Amino acid sequence: MKKMVQDIEADEASFDAEAAEWLVRQGDGAFGPEDRAAFEIWSASDPRRARAFAGMSRTWREASELKHLAHLAEPEPSGWVVKAWRAIVPRAITLQFAVPAMAAIAILVLTGSLVAGFLQRHETGVGQTRVLKLSDGSTVVLGARSRVIVKFSERERLVMLTAGEALFEVRHDAARPFVVDAGDTVIRDVGTRFDVNRTGASVRVAVLEGEVEVHELSLPAAQLVKVTQLLKAGDSLEAIAGRPEGRQQPRHVVVTPIEPVAATAWREGRLVYQDVRLADVIADVNRYYAPGVTLDPASADLRLTASFRTDQIPAFLNTLDSALPVKIDRQSGGRFEVSRR
Repeated sequence: MKKMVQDIEADEASFDAEAAEWLVRQGDGAFGPEDRAAFEIWSASDPRRARAFAGMSRTWREASELKHLAHLAEPEPSGWVVKAWRAIVPRAITLQFAVPAMAAIAILVLTGSLVAGFLQRHETGVGQTRVLKLSDGSTVVLGARSRVIVKFSERERLVMLTAGEALFEVRHDAARPFVVDAGDTVIRDVGTRFDVNRTGASVRVAVLEGEVEVHELSLPAAQLVKVTQLLKAGDSLEAIAGRPEGRQQPRHVVVTPIEPVAATAWREGRLVYQDVRLADVIADVNRYYAPGVTLDPASADLRLTASFRTDQIPAFLNTLDSALPVKIDRQSGGRFEVSRR
């Protein structure tokens, strides 16, 4: 049986969350050889895990290629402790090298701890929302079943949205641009209010006030390619990957107008869609509906316009086959399966 698209995208979100955890752990001074071995096993167990980790750390490694994000360029935290450990320990076989080696490791451990200290993780469960007050005065409203990692320093303000949806109200600071990393989509704030929704295969950005720059990144032939879009209030952008597991594939990007009230309706318990992929609608539904919904890949790209409350999800699903050429299979425990008719 073909794997349901919702399961595929759930895997992608899970891999991103795991990758984020490894990124934080590798910045921790307690990360040792056993941890490194566990990381290598995790990374080798599925190529999507390796891609997720590469994408999660890409902002630190390659953001210098983006003119407007050059201030984010700095070494990848994972290399500091691990590479030094491998380089120093083999030499520390005599007392002559032992003390310098331990001193160097201590310095690197301290540096790694400082990096880890900048990273703050926040997440919500099914049907939960949370308001985050950031240290710069900005606010993040985290949607249901969503995860962010916040990294602030004197030079940068970076938020990684690894899964789900978040509404950003940014306090302007010309010296420290506010950047949201949503995988292959990087959003740079120009002093504004905007919403970002990330699923396994797509990212949707809606600007409510001000302007943002959206950078679409890809790495064909190991060369960073970027496409920049300037979005103003009332604009929305949808970026869809070539295939869920294909982070190196070109992304399809469309910019359309949007009503701001529709983009933030989820804060009031209502989900509103205007010509949105069914796969993305179901991804949102699964963040509010615990029994869960799975979707046949053949139905993923069907487009839907709909509006319903989060407490009306079963009723919405029961009538979905009247709007689209799909079949609804109702499972025990309230679970639904949606397949192409």
